[in-house]
Amino acid sequence: MRKRLLVVLLVAAVGLSVIVCVLSSGGAKKATPGPTSTLAPTATPTRDVGDKWGAIAVCKKFVRDNLVAPSTAKFASPDRTFQIDAEADTWRVLGDVDAQNKFGAMLRLKYLCDVSYQGEDMWHLVDLDIAEP
Repeated sequence: MRKRLLVVLLVAAVGLSVIVCVLSSGGAKKATPGPTSTLAPTATPTRDVGDKWGAIAVCKKFVRDNLVAPSTAKFASPDRTFQIDAEADTWRVLGDVDAQNKFGAMLRLKYLCDVSYQGEDMWHLVDLDIAEP
């Protein structure tokens, strides 16, 4: 019985020694530094371009700015809109607007508006023609 107790104590002491050694060394093998690489997603940068809806909105603003009574403007739908120059990102909007003239009479006016997208929500008015039909 004494021998058995001695063996158990010896095994416990050896086990405790192993645990102390492992904990004091950090517990894990340290990796040697090597070359690193990060895998960043390769996103293709998108070109800032204008679109049909932006062209319609800005043309309506330009038309309003050129009316005698801009607050009376009622735009008929649908607008006819198409891109006339893809390289220059230029759009043409054709439409109708009802607005008061200088005598207070409501008139239906036709407009043709060409705008060029400059980027970052900036548009340049290329041409604007507002006429009675």
